[in-house]
Amino acid sequence: MKDTDTKKILEHLKKNLKSFVPTKPFIYAIGVTNALEFPLISTEVRIKPNDIIYIGITKKNQTSRIGNTHFESGKTESSTLRRSLGAILREELKLKLTPHTNYKFTPECEIKLTKWMIDNLSVSYWELDDSKSDLGATERKIIEQECPILNLQNNLNNLWKKKIEELRNDCRDSAK
Repeated sequence: MKDTDTKKILEHLKKNLKSFVPTKPFIYAIGVTNALEFPLISTEVRIKPNDIIYIGITKKNQTSRIGNTHFESGKTESSTLRRSLGAILREELKLKLTPHTNYKFTPECEIKLTKWMIDNLSVSYWELDDSKSDLGATERKIIEQECPILNLQNNLNNLWKKKIEELRNDCRDSAK
């Protein structure tokens, strides 16, 4: 995929943050609807409306990956987005952990995290017409180009990766 293609996809993702919709495989972006500060990461991190904080792909459909995982209470263990947000917002939202294979929050706190996400985040997507497209390669290029703060894999330029990993490790250790 050419860089001009990834620029076109990124432009589309930024301009089309909305509620959930498609049913076929696609690349998606999670963006913010309101300006945010992530105080536990750094006082310098100020995220503006429509900034993309996470890029992902799904080979299934939006409902199964985004609606039933990222935005579903009780699914923190299976969503890197939820784990990172929960770790960052743990003190601010007073999220309590519960022992699990990785970590997740108590049922009440899972609901609190989901509500925060619904109130502050939005979604956009890019469906690929060519079913033979390598979604993974496209995802990696877009992550490299945009450097979303919550993408920890394939994001070599993420200045906050180490701090987010520390916060997640602290959650994992505290949940044991």
